[in-house]
Amino acid sequence: MQTPPIQLKLRAQRLRWYGHVMRRPSLYPTRQAMEMDVAGKRPRGAPKKRWKDAVRKNMEEVGATKDDTQDRALWRRRTNTADPATVRDKR
Repeated sequence: MQTPPIQLKLRAQRLRWYGHVMRRPSLYPTRQAMEMDVAGKRPRGAPKKRWKDAVRKNMEEVGATKDDTQDRALWRRRTNTADPATVRDKR
């Protein structure tokens, strides 16, 4: 039995949540927090990875855009990867 790499599961869950929030009306607090830009500078040194940066990178990997989030079926097709644990052998 194969298990999918944890990175694929994390990516799928992250994009699933992002799509869920982006389909919400713009007045919902979660949507406002997602689109909010915080004023100020980031601290010196190596930049910390932000959740938004990870989502942006994941969207590039799967070829999805922000507009794709509004079409739930399309978003699921783009963001869900095949889980090798559920694929049966064709013997």
